[in-house]
Amino acid sequence: MNEPRREEPRPAPPPEIPGYRIEGVLGRGASGVVYRATQVSVGRAVALKIMHPQAVGSRRAVRRLQREARTAALLTHPNIVSAIDMGHTGNTWWFAMELVEGQSLAEHLARAGRMGEREALRVFIPLCDALQHASEQGVVHRDVKPANILLTPEGMPRLVDLGLARVDDDPLLTRTGATLGTPHYISPEQARNPSSADVRSDIWSVGATLFHAVCGRPPFTGESAAELLTEVLYGPVPDARDLRPELSRGLALVLRKCLSRDRERRYFTPAELAADLERVRARRAPEIRAGSLEPLDPARSQRRAWTLVGGLGAACLVALALVAWRPWATTAVEPPPMDGSGDGHAARVALVE
Repeated sequence: MNEPRREEPRPAPPPEIPGYRIEGVLGRGASGVVYRATQVSVGRAVALKIMHPQAVGSRRAVRRLQREARTAALLTHPNIVSAIDMGHTGNTWWFAMELVEGQSLAEHLARAGRMGEREALRVFIPLCDALQHASEQGVVHRDVKPANILLTPEGMPRLVDLGLARVDDDPLLTRTGATLGTPHYISPEQARNPSSADVRSDIWSVGATLFHAVCGRPPFTGESAAELLTEVLYGPVPDARDLRPELSRGLALVLRKCLSRDRERRYFTPAELAADLERVRARRAPEIRAGSLEPLDPARSQRRAWTLVGGLGAACLVALALVAWRPWATTAVEPPPMDGSGDGHAARVALVE
């Protein structure tokens, strides 16, 4: 006997937000849904983030939405998604922002795979410019990752999701609490204490995201969040060219500088990072002394040393074989007999085997 067919529950209709006409879903998250909508008064397409009803009861979630909108309103940059409006209708909180047609960097990497070096530089140099602008306004993003970088159809990046951003003297920001950020891209100091994150933490996150873009995976991995954070805090420093040998040495050095655990060894501003990426794009060396960077994975160095020793050993064996073989030597030949019985031709020369 066939069981009765179960009907899939229909999604709840979106709430009505005065002044906006909702047209479809762009994405869903733990705290809310982002809709494609039209701002009716001016006929402008927007992305409208609406909090889940159950999330509205969380003061932290509401403050995060408020902080995201107010921080975005502080920033005016072509590579940062701009704020349009924020408000609440009854118990529903919402935030309207500029709509970016395209896909996230995370989606692009999942569909197309890792980027070429030149393609990645076209994305990350403008992204550094955006973070420099934010830094000059006292804003630290604290959650730079592939999912928060939108790519236009022309391939230009737009930084989004300032919900974790810290603004100087922000009254809405709680200085204590759980670790903020995404473990694959979070800096060591932010993992230890979120309130200590500064612009150099964003530079670490940019480096980890760029590493993912060109190598096909983040620099640190783990089976669990705890294992992953242990790798971020204590694991060996990766070299991008171990995963992708065709990358330029200059880009590999830039990534190592971004991913220095000692933030005093990192770039101090996104503008400094952008300048070195420009040098790499122009096929010039970045202004980095390799000796000033943290050492690479000791096991990797040991493997390279054994490879070198093995190569030298092989070279020595070849040299010894040549000495024993002596291919340049010839056999001794007897002179032709004096009685004229020889055939008068030159003596035949043979190599010693």
